[in-house]
Amino acid sequence: MADSRASVPIFYFTKVKNIGDQINPWLISRLFGSEAILCTQEQEHVLAIGSLMGIANRRSRIWGTGVLHPSAISEDIVPDNIYAIRGKLSYEAME
Repeated sequence: MADSRASVPIFYFTKVKNIGDQINPWLISRLFGSEAILCTQEQEHVLAIGSLMGIANRRSRIWGTGVLHPSAISEDIVPDNIYAIRGKLSYEAME
C-alpha cells in the first residue's frame, strides 16, 4: 500500500559534506512523519539545521536554522514563516 502522507520539501547546503546539513532529511522525516525531499530554493521549502538565514527567501519556512553572522541575514525572509530559530545569537540577530 502506498504511503498517503505528503512529502516535506527541504533545502540545505550540499556542496560540502557537513553532518548538520546531512542529517536534515533524517530529522525532518522523523519529526513530520513524511519523507523529506531536497528541492530548490524556488519552491516552498523548510530550512532546518545549518546556518542558512543568509540564503532564506520568501519561500522558506524556517524551523531551527540560524545565522552564521548577523550581517548575513537575508532581507527576503517573511516573519510569519519563522517557526523556530537555532539559539540566542540567532534570535538577537533577527530582532
